[in-house]
Amino acid sequence: MSWGGFSHQAVLLIRKGHAKFEHLVSVPGDTLDMEVHERVIVSGSIGTFSTPLIHEDFKGLEAYIDKHNRYSTWEAHLRHQAVQTGAYGDFSVPPKLFGNAQERRRWLKKIAIRIPFEPTLWFLYHYVFKLGFLEGKAGLIACQIRAQYISNVRAKMYELAARASIH
Repeated sequence: MSWGGFSHQAVLLIRKGHAKFEHLVSVPGDTLDMEVHERVIVSGSIGTFSTPLIHEDFKGLEAYIDKHNRYSTWEAHLRHQAVQTGAYGDFSVPPKLFGNAQERRRWLKKIAIRIPFEPTLWFLYHYVFKLGFLEGKAGLIACQIRAQYISNVRAKMYELAARASIH
């Protein structure tokens, strides 16, 4: 997808000794390798490739939704911890409004987890402001699925908070 503001940036090659992965939460019983979604903290400059990386995943929508249901459980634990402790993990990207792209993203997430209607705001941002509607039906579906993902995360955070208040 060209429109909608979906980020496909990733750190692919790392010079030994110049980067570390964040250390975030582990979810009991989780079989996903969530470290691939943790941010790389780089000391030094970051370059880019001039050619795109092709990442083709033809497992279908059902597999995508199943995987993201498990991701939403992990993210709910991560956000729950951030709300409780103020930190995403023992070693993580610091939230900074005027920092690099990762720090700004973390700062925005810190705000987003506390505001109502986050899924709706996410949908409007990507579908309208980032022009996801230009992708046609595929853009609409992608933005709806992502908004549902955020809804699932928030529902699971609510469940975690309710469980914590009982104990």
